[in-house]
Amino acid sequence: LAAVNNLEHIMKSYNEKKLSHAFLIETNNCERCYKDLKKVIKVINCENKYEDNCSICNLCYQIENETLPSFIHIIPDGASIKKNQVIELKEKMLTKPIYSKYNVYVVSYADKLNNSSANTLLKFIEEPEENIIGFFITNNKENIIDTIRSRCQIINAYYEEENEILDAEKLETVSD
Repeated sequence: LAAVNNLEHIMKSYNEKKLSHAFLIETNNCERCYKDLKKVIKVINCENKYEDNCSICNLCYQIENETLPSFIHIIPDGASIKKNQVIELKEKMLTKPIYSKYNVYVVSYADKLNNSSANTLLKFIEEPEENIIGFFITNNKENIIDTIRSRCQIINAYYEEENEILDAEKLETVSD
């Protein structure tokens, strides 16, 4: 349960009111990590007590379907993540979140940031704004430029088992 336990570390930081503004998550399964990370994002933004398949509010549905204005997911556009994607991200993060507690962005395959996009993003994370949290998911943290890596809390989320699941009950236990 290595990956699950390490993602729970984010919840522990949140509950201790010591949540970092940026996390670099090194994993052996970016898609699965992103799916689990969305659960964490739901919990830290939930006004109620989060539950899997919650139908009380619309927030979780919007996060799951990537329609929440304060939640941005970036994936490579072709072979790399381009500067215009980062510029668009920065513009969207400038507005205060209305429906959620935080503006959250996730950069999947963050090692695919090209030099221009990485440097544009660096300026954004060097001076973090309140209520903005960023997650960078990669298979190899060494492929992330040093200046971004040094500004992130690093978490290893390696999945050992196929049935390893991050569920709401586990996250709520961490948050009590």
